[in-house]
Amino acid sequence: MLSDYHIIIDEVPNVCESIQNKHKRSLKEFYIGNGYIEVDENGKVFATEKWDRDHEAVSDTLDEKLYHFSKSGFLYLLDETLFIWVLPTELLTSCRSMTILTFMSQGSLLLPFLEKFNVGVEIERNTEEEEKFRCQAKELITVKTLPNLERFNFTHTGQTKLEGKRATEKKVASALKTLRYGELRGIDLQDVIITCTKSQWQKGNDDRPLSTGFSKGARFFEANWIPNTTRGTNDYAHCSHLVYLYDQYINPYVGRWLGAANRQMSDAYALTELIQWVWRSRIRRVEPITLYIPSPRMRGLFEDWLNTPITSTHPAVSIAA
Repeated sequence: MLSDYHIIIDEVPNVCESIQNKHKRSLKEFYIGNGYIEVDENGKVFATEKWDRDHEAVSDTLDEKLYHFSKSGFLYLLDETLFIWVLPTELLTSCRSMTILTFMSQGSLLLPFLEKFNVGVEIERNTEEEEKFRCQAKELITVKTLPNLERFNFTHTGQTKLEGKRATEKKVASALKTLRYGELRGIDLQDVIITCTKSQWQKGNDDRPLSTGFSKGARFFEANWIPNTTRGTNDYAHCSHLVYLYDQYINPYVGRWLGAANRQMSDAYALTELIQWVWRSRIRRVEPITLYIPSPRMRGLFEDWLNTPITSTHPAVSIAA
C-alpha cells in the first residue's frame, strides 16, 4: 500500500516505549516457566498457543496488556525484567523512500535502533545551517544555575527515590520559592516552563492537579509543568523563563539492548532531549529566554554546545527501503 509513496516525517519517531517491569522470579515462574510466553535470542516475546487457549482462564493472573502486545508482534523483553513496545521496522521500509527531518540525529535512539535491525540509512548533513542555528541560540539564551540545587540528583531514579522524603523535597521547594520572589519577581508564572518528574510536581487528576513534592510550598505551581520529553507543540511559545530540573539518561535496559550504553551516546541523547525541550519556549519566535539548569552535567553539555562552532551535523536521515 505504501510502496509507491515517498514519505517525509518532520520528527524522529519514538522507536521503543516501556510497557511494564516484572520481577525476574515472577516472570520465570508465571510466564516462562508455565509456558505462556517464549522469548527469542533478540528479546522478542511470543504468546504461546497455551496462552491463547487459556486466555480467559488466566486473565485475572497474567497481564492482559502483555498478551495483546505480544500478539501484535511488537513486544520485547529486556534483561528478563522490562517489557517494551518496539516500532515495527516495516513502517519505515515498506514505502518507496522514507526521509526523517530531525535535529542532532546522533543523539536520538533512531540510529542505533536502525543499526540493530539492519535497516540501511543515508545521512545528509548541513553544517552551515546548524551553525547559524547555534549562533542565534547563543545570542538569545541566557543560561543560569540554581546554586542551592547543584548537588541534587535530578535523574529520574534520583527524583523517584526522594518521593516522600519531605525534608529534602522542601529544600527544592525553598530554592524555587527564592527564585520566584527573587529573579522572577514580576514575571507571570504562565510565562514560565518547568520540568521534573511528574510525581514530584503534581498528584491527582490532570484536570484538577494538586501540588506535591517539589511544588508544595514553592509558590510555583501556576508555572507550566511539562514533561522533559515534550516535543511538537507550540502551546508554550510565549514562555520566557525555563527551569530544567532533570539530569537526562537513556534507560539503561534500552541502552544495553540497542548497544548505546556509552557516555558519548548518553551525553548526545541528553543534549538532544534538552534542546528539544527548550525549543518549546518563545525562542521559537526568535525571542530571548532565560534558562535555569542546576544539574552541572546538563548545564555543561548545553553550554558546550552553545559555545562550540559546528563542524558536522546530522539534520536528516533517509532510510534505504
